Amino acid sequence: MPGPTRDVATVGPDATTAGSEPTSDMTSVTTRPLHLKSIRGDLREQVLRDGTSFATAVGQGMFCEPSEGEIDFERLRDVAHRIGYDGFGVVEQDMYPPAPGAPFPIAKRTREYLRDIGLG
Repeated sequence: MPGPTRDVATVGPDATTAGSEPTSDMTSVTTRPLHLKSIRGDLREQVLRDGTSFATAVGQGMFCEPSEGEIDFERLRDVAHRIGYDGFGVVEQDMYPPAPGAPFPIAKRTREYLRDIGLG
């Protein structure tokens, strides 16, 4: 029996926090959904250095729109094309508390950005 499998491939800061390269999980999957998110690298370093709680870091805006973070989504696109990826991705942006009315415009900008770079 093969080793354990997961239903979702993580791409982004969750992968980097675990010590992986952000797109490394993609090379072994071609159909699983991708969990996509991005992060402000400078704030991540500060959070790790200071031992800031996850909830506080989220409130400080550590997670951000894909076009604003350190994850290279154009590289992700290139890997997806190279391996013949034929699945879909779910974009997550941790926000707490979100400003009233903020999530929908962010989702629209994110969708537009991903389309503009050829991911959707």
